[in-house]
Amino acid sequence: MNPATHSLERWRVSAVVNSPPLSLPELQLLNQELLAALRSGVSLELGLRDSAQHLSGRLSLLAEQLAQHLADGKSLTEALDSLTPKPPGVYRVVVAAGIRGNQLEAVLVRLNEHARVISELKESLRRAAVYPIILGVMAFLLSCFATYFCVPPLRSFLNDMKIEPTLPVRIVYAMHDSLNYWAIGIPLLFGLICIAGAADDWLQSGHTGALGFLRYLPGFRRLMHNAELSRMASLLALQTEYGLPLPESLRRSGDAVNSPQLRAFCFEAADRVERGESFGELLTHSRVVPPFMKWMLSVPSSQRGLAFSTAQAAEVYRERTILQAEWIERMVPVIMTLGFGTLVVGLFCWAVMGSLVTIWNGTLA
Repeated sequence: MNPATHSLERWRVSAVVNSPPLSLPELQLLNQELLAALRSGVSLELGLRDSAQHLSGRLSLLAEQLAQHLADGKSLTEALDSLTPKPPGVYRVVVAAGIRGNQLEAVLVRLNEHARVISELKESLRRAAVYPIILGVMAFLLSCFATYFCVPPLRSFLNDMKIEPTLPVRIVYAMHDSLNYWAIGIPLLFGLICIAGAADDWLQSGHTGALGFLRYLPGFRRLMHNAELSRMASLLALQTEYGLPLPESLRRSGDAVNSPQLRAFCFEAADRVERGESFGELLTHSRVVPPFMKWMLSVPSSQRGLAFSTAQAAEVYRERTILQAEWIERMVPVIMTLGFGTLVVGLFCWAVMGSLVTIWNGTLA
C-alpha cells in the first residue's frame, strides 16, 4: 500500500471512530445487510464483505469492520460489541438473545420491522410539524412586511390630514415603532425555548431525539408522549419475546426512549421486579403510564403473554400517534391561517377603515 492510500485509509477509519452514534436509517440498513448475508447461504463474513462493496460512507467501513471481526474468530455478538461506533445496546442484546435461541433470522426480521415502525412514527411527526412551522414563519414574515411598508404611508397620510389617530392606528404605530425588537425577539425566544428544551432532555437523560423539541410546541406534547409509549412498548415486546429477563428489558427500553418520565418509570419498575416487589402496585400509582397501558402490562401472567400484550399496546399507540399527526397536519394550518389572517388583516382593516370613517365624518362636519 502506497503512502497516499495508507493515509487515506487512516483518515477514513479515524472519521468512523470519531463519528456520532448510528442513526436509525443507518442501523436499519446495517440490519438489512446482515439479514441478506444470513439468507444468502454464504458465511456472514463473505456476505458482509460483499455488502461493503456497494455501501457508501461509514456503513461500508462498518461492514468491513464487522467482517474482519468475524474473520478473527469472534462471534456476531462480540463483533457487534467491537464496532466503532457501537450499535445501540438494545440491538446488541436482542441479537444475542436470537443467537442463543437459534432464531437469529427471525430476530433480524423483527428488528427490521421495529426500525420501520419507528421510522414511520418519526415521518408522521415530521409531516405534522413542517407545514404548520412553515405557515407560521410565512405569517410572521408577512406581518413584518405589512408593518414595515404599510404603516409609514398611513402615518404620513393621517399627519397631512391632521387626523387624530384612533386606537387601532395607535396599535399599528406601536408595532411599527417596535418592529426592530419583536421581529428579532420572537424568533430568538422561539429558538431559546427549543434549545432549553433540548438541553433539559440532555441533562435528564444524556441524549435527546432529533424531534424532541416538538414537545415544547403547542399541541405536540401528547403526540410525542404517545410516540414514546409506542416505542417503549415495542422494544419491551421485542425483548421479552426472545426471552430477555423483564428487569433487563425494562432498563434497555428506558435507555432507548427520550422521555425522562418514562425512563424513570422503566428503571424504577426494573428495580422493583428485581427486589421481588409488585409491578402492578407501581403501575397503579404511576401518573406517567396511561390507563390502557397499565391494563395491558398488568394482565399477562407469563413473559410470552407480556410480549403479546405490549406488542398490541405498541400498535395502539402507534395508530394514535399517526391519527393525531394527521389531524395536526390538516387542522393546525387551517387554525393558524384563520388566526393570523383575522389578527393581522383585521387589525390593519380596522386601522384604515377607522381612519376613513374619521375623514368622512370630518368632511360632513
